[in-house]
Amino acid sequence: MAVLCPLVLVLGFTINGINPGCYALAAQFYPTRMRATGVSWATGIGRFGAITGAGIGAMMLSANWSFNQVFMFLPIPLLVGVWAVCAKRRHGLRVNAEQSSGG
Repeated sequence: MAVLCPLVLVLGFTINGINPGCYALAAQFYPTRMRATGVSWATGIGRFGAITGAGIGAMMLSANWSFNQVFMFLPIPLLVGVWAVCAKRRHGLRVNAEQSSGG
């Protein structure tokens, strides 16, 4: 329990922080004419994940996964989110460099 409680706190904080963080990043990632659409897509995908996440957790438990296995699986979506944001940032930096060089 001494390890589980802080892990749940950190996972809950980071999972709940990713989706609103996407709203803040939309102003940087999308041109002005597309910002509302970008934020709307981020909201929709976040809500889809919230809905399906509960179902996936229930399926894991019904498949006799232990709580340890479930908690070891939880960081995977977080890592995918971090990878996606980093990939988008690299792409944006490359596009900005190409635009500033006139290419």
